[in-house]
Amino acid sequence: MLKQGRSTGGITGRNNSSHPTRTDAAHDHAVSISSLSTVAKVDPRLASLYPFTLNMYSTPPKDELSLYEFETYALDRLRVLRAIETAHLRFKHIGDVAAVKYIDPVLTSHLDLKRNTLLNTVGPSVLYEQRRKDHISHFILRMAYCRTEDLRQWFIKQEMALFKYRFGIEQQVDRDAFIHLSNLDFTAVSFEDMCKLRMETSAGHITKQEAVQKLVMDLRATYTGPHNASMQAQLADIDTIRSLTFYRVSFEQVCELVGKRSVLLIQGMAYVPEHERSVLVVNAFKDQLTAHLIAAAKALPRLDEDDRLVPILNSLAKQYLSNEYTPSGKVSKDVGHEDIDGLAVHFPPCMQSLHSSLKQTSHLKHQGRLQLGLFLKGIGLSLGEALIFWRKSFHRMSDDEFSKKGYLYNVRYNYGQEGKRTNYTPYSCVKIITGAQPGAGDAHGCPFRHFSQESLGTMMQRLKVDGANAQEVLQTAKNGHYQIACTKLFELTRGHVHAAVSAVQNRNKKKDGNDEAELVGAMNSMGLIEPIEHPNQWFDLSIASIGRTKDADTKGKMEHSLTGNAMNIER
Repeated sequence: MLKQGRSTGGITGRNNSSHPTRTDAAHDHAVSISSLSTVAKVDPRLASLYPFTLNMYSTPPKDELSLYEFETYALDRLRVLRAIETAHLRFKHIGDVAAVKYIDPVLTSHLDLKRNTLLNTVGPSVLYEQRRKDHISHFILRMAYCRTEDLRQWFIKQEMALFKYRFGIEQQVDRDAFIHLSNLDFTAVSFEDMCKLRMETSAGHITKQEAVQKLVMDLRATYTGPHNASMQAQLADIDTIRSLTFYRVSFEQVCELVGKRSVLLIQGMAYVPEHERSVLVVNAFKDQLTAHLIAAAKALPRLDEDDRLVPILNSLAKQYLSNEYTPSGKVSKDVGHEDIDGLAVHFPPCMQSLHSSLKQTSHLKHQGRLQLGLFLKGIGLSLGEALIFWRKSFHRMSDDEFSKKGYLYNVRYNYGQEGKRTNYTPYSCVKIITGAQPGAGDAHGCPFRHFSQESLGTMMQRLKVDGANAQEVLQTAKNGHYQIACTKLFELTRGHVHAAVSAVQNRNKKKDGNDEAELVGAMNSMGLIEPIEHPNQWFDLSIASIGRTKDADTKGKMEHSLTGNAMNIER
């Protein structure tokens, strides 16, 4: 059974002023009754617990479920949140057609929620089970992600985006009913009310007509810029202006709208137009979830949960950092030390940087040897071949010096033949990004994280990526989205082979019964690949695209093109 103490209650709209107002409570109440009547008649349980696809998650679930359900529900929701995160980074707006096309297959596969309009089509039991899973999975991840500030912030950000996405596609009647039943009845203010306020707060006496003119001028001066185009159209006609409804809240509640000049400010209060009401609801969701996560973190040590849940929760908490990736460890033949230079065209930028530095200086410092050595191990370089590769790469020193300085021992250690005899795996992108920072003379690290913008720009030029494409990669890296920048670079430099890559991914996943094949298919249709999470993932995708090409002439052209784009990177 899931147990979690009830934390703070739902957030309600606040009336922070004594100025004249009107509310739509009666109207909203009528809408609520109309929206829920059909659901209540068919299934009272559905109407009382899950009347909408939207949920504020104010009340913890009391269901009993198996460990299998516990883990499956959590992983399904985590897949959705990771897809939401990727869509947010890839596309300008999560509501864009491309973003919807990216997100919908994941939601359908892992966390599908049918609307109330489909009640008679799919049946109440389907709606109930879908919404029950959504409810429970949220609270499972809440337990896993309440532990640290970083985990909480990541979880809040993705849950907010998911909630906003669902709110945007829900029917207006159900949105209105949800707002009312969630005690989010924000104070509605008419245009006439705002005119009266203008008259009361003016320095001198003004007539109603003067107040109307001044308010219209203020509104038109506020809503400027292309992002306010829809509001500008409404403000062009005085009759339309008189019919507008605004919601009065403290400006601190809508800082993002204030920054975009999408609200009118009067005496410290923000007047939010009807079409921006979703911002108020999403922010209320954020405030409530933030409070609940803090309360859950305080209660977590006292929870008397089954010990079997602890490793599951710990594992879930780690998975927001990176998907697991197992390198294929093989190409078309066994990798020998003499193959490395030829295969370097398939290396990701971080490994090309290390390989280039090794070729130029015949030396790499410890962290660089670890990063490159484990990567080469992942592509299929055996211990014996690795010993030859590193010995030849350090050709400026004698055999005796190579051994005495521990280089021989280090190579054997990486392969589990010395020390603790641990079979070490290649570093993931997250480990490289968050690991030891490169200093003077170091060549390790992530170019998108550790290179200067100037060095990244030079790298773009060498890869023949320029103009808007180069700027997009540079800006993505500058914004801290290093793996997305790397993914964009892969797509730009290997666009001519991407179709083969995605087709292979999709075919293999369907063959293995992997239910994420739909996502790969959707990304393939948009010319995208799954986000790069691991250097060996880049290598395997690049190798697969060449290796799966049957036409010899086309294959040769691909290899020639990639070779032409090989980097000689300098920091």
